[in-house]
Amino acid sequence: MTNLETKSLNNIRHLSIRKKTASRICSTQVLYEASFLINEIDIIIEYYLKNHLIHVLSSLNIKSFDRDLFNLIIKGVEKNLPKLDQIISDNLSKDWSFERLSKTEISILRSAAFELCLLKRFNKVTIINEYISIIEAFGGNTNFANGILEKISLSSWWKHTKWNEFEFINKYFKPLTSKEAQNLINDAALYKPKLNTDIVISTDTLAEGIHFFGNENPRDIAKKCLRVNLSDMAAMGAKPVFYNLSISVPKNKANIFIPAFAKGLKEDQEAYNIKLIGGDLTASLKHINITITIFGEIPSNQAVSRNGAKINDFLYVTGYLGLSKVGLDNYSSNSKDLRQAKQKYLLPQPRVKLGIELRDIATSMIDVSDGLVQDATHLAINSNLSLELNINQLPLPTLKSIQKKELLNAALYGGDDYELLFSCKENESRLEDLSKQCDVKITKIGVFKKFQKIYLNFKGFNELPKKISYSHF
Repeated sequence: MTNLETKSLNNIRHLSIRKKTASRICSTQVLYEASFLINEIDIIIEYYLKNHLIHVLSSLNIKSFDRDLFNLIIKGVEKNLPKLDQIISDNLSKDWSFERLSKTEISILRSAAFELCLLKRFNKVTIINEYISIIEAFGGNTNFANGILEKISLSSWWKHTKWNEFEFINKYFKPLTSKEAQNLINDAALYKPKLNTDIVISTDTLAEGIHFFGNENPRDIAKKCLRVNLSDMAAMGAKPVFYNLSISVPKNKANIFIPAFAKGLKEDQEAYNIKLIGGDLTASLKHINITITIFGEIPSNQAVSRNGAKINDFLYVTGYLGLSKVGLDNYSSNSKDLRQAKQKYLLPQPRVKLGIELRDIATSMIDVSDGLVQDATHLAINSNLSLELNINQLPLPTLKSIQKKELLNAALYGGDDYELLFSCKENESRLEDLSKQCDVKITKIGVFKKFQKIYLNFKGFNELPKKISYSHF
């Protein structure tokens, strides 16, 4: 589809005198512009009405439009973005993801979904026909549009249907389970460990307002919850196999949140070859809270701990540091320069494959979840050694809009990077091979020495940013 431009409006059929059609076209154009700009929506509306409205009215051969409907659509879409995006995602075909949609398609589908599922003020056939005509006007695929709009019009069941926890579990979570879950008919799962295998177990809780905002796509929230646990498995060299899920959701959010959340779990289960074996689902008063207990397997006595670093071992880290903190601090920005950082915050990349490969060479390992300084100090304390950290060697991302001092601060103290931090004897050729094999950058950033007075020393920087690492309390 092409960008929304008024020159295309001549293609709209049977709409030349309809004020509501003008409102739908104008609101869709405003929402399209808003997806690129960081301005407040009211400023975008004011500019649009002064500079572009007249062209739309002229193309439709009318003198005015339905201002109330125009405002309703814009404000309604802006207020309900996660909900509308989820409705659209749930009604796309299996081989077509939300991310593949163009900005134009997303703008039009959001407006249509709002009218069909939330506003519900007009006949659905009329709404569908109008938005199909709008899509056609901008060079879109009307067959695709008709199919998804028909499905969206039928998806408003969630607004009037109230399910209990057992119905949610049976429809959305039971299909995610393994045979060890025994079809969720018993009070617990049954798992028989393999011979000569150690079981690695870890638990993480993510709370709305602390670990995620709550307005993200529930699919992304699900993936983040699972991936931070997968990162714990990677940090011990374990292969993840199962997980338990306990989730508390406010009643007024359950019908929207749970289906999309389960879809995100399914996608990452397939990506990381892991299954659900049980859990709990309850209602909460206000916020969403999610706890996952993950189970991994590793050959007996091969788990990598935090206390095995030796004198003259080097310290290495994967990926880039500080991206997630930058993404969090600039979450509301629409800058293209910061997209990678925001994506890193939303969807961490657990280094599961590399963690398994590091079993035989890493002497100690941890994932960077609370900031490099804090997590590196854990390795030094538990190994009873001093660690010299080379500030000049830290793998910092290149972001034109962020100053180096801020990047360094984010790398040292930010957290949520979920990269692997590990020690080993110098083995550059093997690490280079693993870097290529696992498609991840590996950087040497320090060296362990005999303990002398303090656990962490800094090399290569006279003045460090004065900040402490993340702490819950």
